[in-house]
Amino acid sequence: MQRLLKRGIMAILGLAMTLAWWSIRGGNGKSDSVSKIPDKVWEGGAGTMTIDMETSCPTRLSVTFSEGDGEGGEIRSLEAWEKVKSGSHSWTIELPPNTGGYVDATAEEPEVGAQLSWVIRVNGVVMTEETQTLDQPLRPNYAFGLQLYMDDYSSASLD
Repeated sequence: MQRLLKRGIMAILGLAMTLAWWSIRGGNGKSDSVSKIPDKVWEGGAGTMTIDMETSCPTRLSVTFSEGDGEGGEIRSLEAWEKVKSGSHSWTIELPPNTGGYVDATAEEPEVGAQLSWVIRVNGVVMTEETQTLDQPLRPNYAFGLQLYMDDYSSASLD
């Protein structure tokens, strides 16, 4: 359970750091948010990412995309998210080059025994395959979920 709690805290901290960075750098680019995971991000053309997820409770899947050098150049970012019911779900996203970010699945009001699992592939290569089971009630301000950060989705490089 400690590992699960650490992962939840790290997911929240990672998201907070990303949002803070976007807020600070917000004047140098364009940031959008959409409530559906897209089939194609911007111009695409650099490969695909497939997310296969199984959940036993309502879950929010969020995928962030960030492109730009951050050194005076234009920065583009997109947060795409979708709320899903329990069951199996799959998304395939055509990726642009030089774009990275977070993939985050967070259960909404999970009960003990809730399960989340996913397999994430980039250009057919498995980047992660994880399963988590909630084995005790969540404490206040804790989350239950899965998270992955990648420097560049299209080149399948992990940070």
